[in-house]
Amino acid sequence: MNFLSKQTLGFLLIPIFTLMFMGIFVMDLVKKHDLAIEQERSQFLQAVLKNQILDVSVVAHEFTLWDEAINKVIFERDQEFMDENIGSYLIDTYGYTATLILTDANEKFVRFDVSEDDGQPIPHKLAENKQLQQIAQTARAVAPKSARGSGYWLKIEDDLYLVGAGAFTYEDSYEQKSESRKEVENYVLLTLTRADQVFWDKLTTQFSLPYLAWEGPVENGLKVEIKDSLGNDLSYLVISGPNNPVQSIIENYGVAVVAMTLILIGFALFSIKRSLDYKKAHDEVVTLNKHMDELVKARTDELAIALEAANEASRAKSVFLSSMSHEFRTPLNGILGFNQLLRLDKNRTLTEKEKDWISQIQAAGELLLSLVNDVLDLAHVESGRINLNMEKLQAREVFKNCCELTKQMAAEKGITLKAKPESDKLVEVDRRRLQQIILNLLNNAIKYNKEGGDVVFGCKNHGKDQIRLYIADTGYGILDEEKENIFDPFFRSDRHSSEIEGTGVGLSLVQHLTEAMGGTVSFESEEGKGTTFYLDFPAYLPNNSHT
Repeated sequence: MNFLSKQTLGFLLIPIFTLMFMGIFVMDLVKKHDLAIEQERSQFLQAVLKNQILDVSVVAHEFTLWDEAINKVIFERDQEFMDENIGSYLIDTYGYTATLILTDANEKFVRFDVSEDDGQPIPHKLAENKQLQQIAQTARAVAPKSARGSGYWLKIEDDLYLVGAGAFTYEDSYEQKSESRKEVENYVLLTLTRADQVFWDKLTTQFSLPYLAWEGPVENGLKVEIKDSLGNDLSYLVISGPNNPVQSIIENYGVAVVAMTLILIGFALFSIKRSLDYKKAHDEVVTLNKHMDELVKARTDELAIALEAANEASRAKSVFLSSMSHEFRTPLNGILGFNQLLRLDKNRTLTEKEKDWISQIQAAGELLLSLVNDVLDLAHVESGRINLNMEKLQAREVFKNCCELTKQMAAEKGITLKAKPESDKLVEVDRRRLQQIILNLLNNAIKYNKEGGDVVFGCKNHGKDQIRLYIADTGYGILDEEKENIFDPFFRSDRHSSEIEGTGVGLSLVQHLTEAMGGTVSFESEEGKGTTFYLDFPAYLPNNSHT
C-alpha cells in the first residue's frame, strides 16, 4: 500500500509540475503576442489616419481641377450647379459636415452645411478662422504649378475636423505647370468633416478594428495621437480591446479553476484506486470508450461534410482577398514608403533621385486611387446611389480627351490609337461617366493587347435611332469559356491575373454605368485576334420622349 501511495503521488506531481512550467511559458508567449498586436494596431491606425487625409485631398483636387466647374461656380455663379455638384453632392456622397469656397481675399464666396434636421452643431464664421485662412493660402501658394489637393487634421471650436483644400486651377495651367496663376485661381475649396464618435464608429466597422474611442479613457486601451501638419498633438484615439485572456481567467474564475483542479485530482485518485480494486469497472470503461468511439466517428463524418462546404466558401473568399490585397497593398506601400523618405528631409532642395521618388509616389498613388474609385463606383451603382448629370452632346466630343489621356500608355507598349468619330448625332448622357466608360475600355484594350498592336475606337450611326460607340483591339481575345463571366464583379482571366494589374471591376462598372444612362453594352471576341466592345445609346431627337 505504501508503494501504491508513492506511485499515486508521483502520478499526480509530474503533471502538476508540467502544467506549472507550461503555464509560465504560455504567459510569456501571451505577453509577447499582446505587445505585437498593440504595435500592429498602432501602425495600422496611423495608416488609416493618413489615408483619410489622402481621401479628402483627392476629392478637393478632383473638384477644383475642372474647367467647367470654374466657369459655372466663379463666373456664372450657377446656384443650382453649385448646390448639386459642390454642396449637396459632396455632403451626401462623402459625409462632409460643411463645404466652403473662399475668394482671393479669404472672404466667403459660398458655403454649404449639413441639414439642420440632423441636429449637429455647425461651426460659425468659418471664413474668419485663421487656421482655415492659412490652409487656403497654402493651397494658393502651390497652384497652379502643383495644384494637388491637401488634407489636414484641425480643431475648431473644440471639435476635431478633417479638412480638405484645393485651389481652383484650369487644367491647361496645371498640365503646363505654370509659374503664375490667374486671378480666378486664387479661389479655394475647403471641405470639413467632423471627426466625432460617429465618424470613428464608421472607421471601426469599415476596417474591422476594435472599438475606437475619441479622447476616451486609456486604462484598458492603446492611445494613438492625432497630429496637425506641423506634428503638434491635436487629439488622440483609444483602441479598446479585450483584456489579456490568461489574466481574465485568473481574475474572474480563479476559485473555480482551483476547485476544478482539486476535483480532477480527487477523481484521478478515485479512478486509480477503483481500476486497481475492481476489474469490472475497468471493463465498463472499455465498453463505454468503444461506444464513444462510434459516436465520435459518426460525428466526424458529419463534420467532414460540413468542413468541405466551408472549405469551398473559404477558397472563394481567399481568391478575392488575395487579389484585393495584392492590388491595394503594393501601391499603398509605394506611397507610404517613398513619402516617409521625403519627410525625413523637408528643408533642402530635392535632388534628381528625390524627384524620381516623387514620380514613383505619384504613379503608385494614382494607381491606388483608380482601383479604389472603381470599387467605390461599383458599390454606388449597385446600391442605386449614383448621381448622373445628364446633358445632350455629340459622342465624338469625348474622344479627343480620351485619346490624350491614353496615348502615353499606348506609346509605352507600341500600340497605335486610331479614332474614327463618324457620327454627329446627339446622345443624352453624363459626360464624365461616358468618358469614364470609354477610358476603362481603352485601358483594357491597351493592357490586353499585343506589342505593336492597334486600337480603333469611334462612333457611328446604328440603325435609325441609335448611336454605336466601339473600341476594337488586336489583342489576345477572350476565351469562349470566360465570355459569360467577364461582366461579373472581380472576375479576372486566369491567363493574365498575375501579369496585368487590375481588380476585375472595370467591365462590371462599364455595364452598370451604361445601363444607368439608358444604353446597352455588348462585345465580339475571337481568341488570338482581338476583341470589340459596343456601346449602344438612343440618339437624342427633338421629338423623342427619351431623356
